[in-house]
Amino acid sequence: MARLSDPSKGYAPLLGSESGDENNVKEKLPLQRQRTRGRPAFAVICVAIVCLAIGFTIGLFLRHNSRPSIAPHKSCLYPTLRHEWRSLSKKEKTAYVQAVQCLRTVPSRLGLNHTLFDDFPYFHSRTGESAHYTATFLSWHRWFIHIYENALRQQCGYTGYLTYWDWSLDWENITLAPVFDNELGFGGNGNTSDKSGFRGSCVTDGPFARLEVLFIGPIKAPHCLSRNFANSENLTEHAQPIRPVALAEVLRAPSYEEFKEALESGPHLSMPLSINGDFSAVSAPQGMRTKFRGVRDTDSRDYRSSLLPASYAVR
Repeated sequence: MARLSDPSKGYAPLLGSESGDENNVKEKLPLQRQRTRGRPAFAVICVAIVCLAIGFTIGLFLRHNSRPSIAPHKSCLYPTLRHEWRSLSKKEKTAYVQAVQCLRTVPSRLGLNHTLFDDFPYFHSRTGESAHYTATFLSWHRWFIHIYENALRQQCGYTGYLTYWDWSLDWENITLAPVFDNELGFGGNGNTSDKSGFRGSCVTDGPFARLEVLFIGPIKAPHCLSRNFANSENLTEHAQPIRPVALAEVLRAPSYEEFKEALESGPHLSMPLSINGDFSAVSAPQGMRTKFRGVRDTDSRDYRSSLLPASYAVR
């Protein structure tokens, strides 16, 4: 058979050997060529792996960056930690009260003839009915107190966060709660010798003594900050929904709708009936932010806000 190769140049027969054994062809290939025959396939595999890795990386990047609107908010990753009033130090309580008083020196952000402090009861009195007994009850008030917290921090240099009053710790007699302390709280009951208040007597002690508040519901009617604690018998009755066992029952509600209804018709009603005065009017979002703050005066149809800042505990 004619040979198609030149042995002098180091090439092995391409169509077989003189003996006709094609299996010997590979043995006669130069050593270097035998070593490189498998490299193209290996290179293809490497390129495929690299491409897959790059594609996977790009996919992750696009997933986390192409839709920023659904990315977790930093506040969800690093939530604000708020503390119960009695756990604050004397310095922290003083700083908080001073920040609240500072709001009374800042002009209205609504462009009205009053202070930033008054913007909050003004706004709440005009949106209260649409924000209560609806599906947005809790979310609306979370946003409301978030704005208030920002006002304390941005307008008055407050470096802390909102505090709250845990009702369940004082259910046996809320009038003795630390939030009503005259020195390190928001003052106590109204003075029965001064009837210049609304649904109660003028508060004449504490950091907000004789504070003039501007509204009764949506009506502008300047008067002295008022409270009128219920008597001992009524206090016991009104405190039943804020007992630890009662609050635990609310938390066991199997759905949001049932939880919201249990909250508003139970503990949500306790505070205005117990404190009275300005605390029972829709213009008074100045109550402590608590686990279950927020009340409704079922007789007058006035509303109070829920989950509000302790800074507004002056009414």
